[in-house]
Amino acid sequence: MAVVAGTINWLPAQLIPKVRKRRLSQDELGAWRALVRAYSAVTRALDREAEATGGLPLSSYWVLLVLAESPARGIRLCTLADEAFLSRSGLTRALDRLEEQGLVERRASENDRRGQYATLTPRGRRALVRSTPAHLRGLATHFADELTDREAAVIRAALDRIGDKAQRPGESAPV
Repeated sequence: MAVVAGTINWLPAQLIPKVRKRRLSQDELGAWRALVRAYSAVTRALDREAEATGGLPLSSYWVLLVLAESPARGIRLCTLADEAFLSRSGLTRALDRLEEQGLVERRASENDRRGQYATLTPRGRRALVRSTPAHLRGLATHFADELTDREAAVIRAALDRIGDKAQRPGESAPV
């Protein structure tokens, strides 16, 4: 059996589990593989370009973006992890780097001693503003320019639906 990009022709059909009383189609399996491949390729390209131009790595960019869009008093770390698509440990590592660079601040909650908040510093806001044009150019080059408006709308609707169904309340976003 041959391995064909986007399929699992090497796996006997009877070993592909039945889902909702049917087997996953080659198109469904291929769509999953294409999604993972495209996501990986685009994020690596964005990180390479950010590194080459002195911009923010994608994980740092996302953290600063979420903080910029949050209330001035900051955002709880568990919420920040979910909204920045990072695990709790991944967020801790990112915040350690960003705090060391003076881009974010962490502080204890005034109401809950166990809770912590993160806020964007003025320096962090400037770094985000400087990095955004290159980030958006990269998104256009590696993603948006490859889609029609209709394709973008269909992909967004499908992925929103899939993400909403897959993520249970209170569960961290997968990394």
